Amino acid sequence: PMKALERSSITRAARQITAATRGNPLFVREFIRDGAPRPRRTRAARRGSSASAARASVPVPARLGAALGSRIDRLRVRTRSVLTVAALIGDRFGLLALGAACRMSDAAIAASVTEAVEAGLLAGERRSYRFAHPLVREVLLDATPAAERAEIHGELADVLEDLYASATGEHALEIAHHLVLAGGGVDQGRLLDYARRAADQAFAICAWHDAARFYEAATRATDRLRLALGEIREARDSRQMLVAAGFALLATLVML
Repeated sequence: PMKALERSSITRAARQITAATRGNPLFVREFIRDGAPRPRRTRAARRGSSASAARASVPVPARLGAALGSRIDRLRVRTRSVLTVAALIGDRFGLLALGAACRMSDAAIAASVTEAVEAGLLAGERRSYRFAHPLVREVLLDATPAAERAEIHGELADVLEDLYASATGEHALEIAHHLVLAGGGVDQGRLLDYARRAADQAFAICAWHDAARFYEAATRATDRLRLALGEIREARDSRQMLVAAGFALLATLVML
């Protein structure tokens, strides 16, 4: 049993390293040099996160983080700011939302993105881009204080809601993701609306991690609203969402 447990731990560590490095030999070597990967212990990680914006399951090794950070630091200040916002959008992003969130002209955004592409930090063309490697995004996120990340997430939710005003339902997952990460300062009624819609959409396509995450967020928003209104009676909607969240979590465990 002990040997089986050791094999299981080694297999799990190998999977984590492969996922984080995408098989890049240099990055793999740095993870091995850094020792056994230690999973991130964040509330978001425990609850599951959107695939498009999910963070690596293990921290970036110090030497590798320093090397990537040095490349980022050589960019202009404006470009570094643009990359920080892009990192909070997700691994992939469009220039329309990025420009609106940064409050910059198309020409200014294009100049910053071009600089990052030439530095080997971004890849893509026309108006759709992605980080050249997920670890670039991780370094940017790690360098951004939690309070600043929450503030930018709130601004991104506003930007997406404005951009897709005629079709917010189609982008409920994106908007809800940013509202959840914006923290407790957002309007709880708005959070409840988007989180419930996002959870129902995720549940319908068997995206169990997202379904559980957003049902839990919707339940917490409901509880905060009830507390603010001085209501102490049981809420049927809250119970239903908790049951749905539990089902989604169970489905996730079954699929592991």
